[in-house]
This record gives sequence, C-alpha cells and structure tokens, in this order.
Amino acid sequence: NKADIERSKKDIIINPSKKLFSEVYNNSLVAYIIIDDSGSIISANIAATRLLGRSSMRLNNVSFFSCIDTNKTEHLILLKEKFRNGITIADEEIEIGRSGHVAWAMLSIFHLTDNNGDKTSLVTLLDITKQKEIDIAKSEFVSLASHQLRTPIAGMRWSAELLLMDGVESLTKQ
Repeated sequence: NKADIERSKKDIIINPSKKLFSEVYNNSLVAYIIIDDSGSIISANIAATRLLGRSSMRLNNVSFFSCIDTNKTEHLILLKEKFRNGITIADEEIEIGRSGHVAWAMLSIFHLTDNNGDKTSLVTLLDITKQKEIDIAKSEFVSLASHQLRTPIAGMRWSAELLLMDGVESLTKQ
C-alpha cells in the first residue's frame, strides 16, 4: 500500500532526527534547560548541570530563577516579570550562584508549546565566566595603573605649590 510506504519513509526520517536532536541537546557545549510555565526545571543537559553546579536529579522541579544570584534582586524581578508575561529574553548577562565560586552566563529564554499544547520554555545559558574574569582583571589593571601614574604627578604638583606659596619673586634660579 502506498500510504504505508510513505508512513515508513517518515518513520525512517523522524526517528533518527529525534535521536539526533537528543544527542545534540544532551551533549551540546551550550547549557540548555527546559522549564515549565511556572519556571520549574523539567530537563537540563550536561552543560547546564556543570554550569549550575548541580546534578540533573537535584535540578528537577527546582525553580530556575532560584539558580540565579539573588544579590541582583531588581534584575531578577525584571527577568521573572518578562518570563511571566511571555516576553522573550535574549542575551541577558546573569550571575549564577554556585557553592565555591560565581559563574557568569548570557541568558536567553524562548517560549514554546509542546506536542500536548502545554507551554514550556527553552533556556539557553552561554558560559561567559572566563570573559567576565578577564574584563574584571582589565578594569582592575587600568584602575591600578591610572592610580600609580597619578601619584607621582600629584607629589610634583604639591611640591610646586609649596614653592609658590611665598610668591614667584622669592624663588631663585637654584
């Protein structure tokens, strides 16, 4: 039957693509997390568990927003509000609280509807911790260098001001 042959062709194409998608999702270097409409984590790939510093078992049903550093409460409130209102979040720099040290990531959240009609969202986290550490080191270097360059100039300026306190006519060539 021609319909059965067409169905078989579709199965051959679809089943490998599901497997391929699963492989890409699980083994990608980009952290992928699937969350439900309340923000609870449904699924996280290997990169996400590494970035968040938790096993996939410890992430299931945890609120994704509890994984973001809460020291930035205004930013966190804004992100939650955008999520609740169905607004796509793209390239937001966030701090991730982990035991031991802080990680930085670029956050994007895309809203989806699954096969059952349930609303879910795909969270992508691009680890930018090394870039952030380099930026911080650059800023500290520039701050330190400018301070070190200003210090001798300030000393020379103060000396010149002291010499001029009695007036220019009191100065000799020596």
